Amino acid sequence: MTSITLVNSLTGLLILTSLLVIEVKHPRWSAIMYSLQSIVLVGIFLVLAFSTGAGQLYLWAASAFVTKVVLVPLILYRALSRVGDPEKPRNAMGTTLSFLLAALAVTVSFLVVNQIQLKAAEPFKPALAVSMAHFFFGELCILTQRNLFKQVLGFCLMENGSHLTLALLAYNAPELVEIGIATDAVFGVVIMIVLGFQIHKNLHTLDTSDLATLKGCAQDDRTRVPGLASAHPAAALPGGLRRPLDGRCRSACGGNCPPDHHHACAGDVAAHRAFGAGLRLHLRPG
Repeated sequence: MTSITLVNSLTGLLILTSLLVIEVKHPRWSAIMYSLQSIVLVGIFLVLAFSTGAGQLYLWAASAFVTKVVLVPLILYRALSRVGDPEKPRNAMGTTLSFLLAALAVTVSFLVVNQIQLKAAEPFKPALAVSMAHFFFGELCILTQRNLFKQVLGFCLMENGSHLTLALLAYNAPELVEIGIATDAVFGVVIMIVLGFQIHKNLHTLDTSDLATLKGCAQDDRTRVPGLASAHPAAALPGGLRRPLDGRCRSACGGNCPPDHHHACAGDVAAHRAFGAGLRLHLRPG
C-alpha cells in the first residue's frame, strides 16, 4: 500500500469517528471519540511527513498529539465530570436524519473537490473531500446537539477539518502556523468551557434549548428560567420573575430596573448578568 493510498484510507476513519462524536449518548464518550479521531489525524500527519519529506509535519504531529489527543479531550472530560454527564438532551433531529445529512455533506464535498484543478491536491482528493466534509460535520454537531459541551466538540471537528486541509495543501508552511492553530483550538475550548460552567452554575442546565427562555416572553407568561427562582429570594416579582436590586445591579441588567424600586443589593452582580436578559421584556415601572 502506497503512502497516498494509506492517507486516503485513514480519512475514512475520520468520518467514522466524527459520526461517533456526534451520536454517542454520553458527552464524555464523545470526548474520547474525539481523542481517537485526533490519533488518526496524527497518523495522517506522520504518513504525509514521510511521503513528502516535509520535516515540519513531524512537529505538526507532535503538537496535534499534545493538544488534540491529550489536552482538549482531558479538559472536556474533566469538565463533564464536574457538571455531570447527562445522556439527555440529545440530538434535536434524530440519528437517522443526522446520518443522511452527513452522507449528503460527504457527497457534496467530493463533487466540489473533483472540480479543483490543483497539482498539490490531485493525489489526495479523497482526503481533501473528507477534510472539507468536517466543516459540515462540525456545523451538524452544533446545530443538532442540544448539550452545550457537545456543541464545543462540533467546533473541534471543524478545527480538525481545517488542520487536515492545511496539512494536505500547505505542508511546507512554517512551524509557527501549526503552533497558532494548536493554541487557537486549546484557548477556544477553554473559553467555551468556562462559559459553559457559568451557564450551568446560574441556570443548572446544559440544554441549550432552555437558554431560549432568556430571550424574554409575554408579560403574563409564568415561564421560569431554570435556576433563577432561587438566585435572589429577596427580590421576587409576580410570576416567579426576579428583580434587579440596586444601581449596580441595574447596570448589570442593562438598565431595566425601574427607578422607583428601592431595595438593598444582594451583591451578586454576576448572577444578574446571567438573568438580566431574561428581565428585559418583563420589568415595568410601578
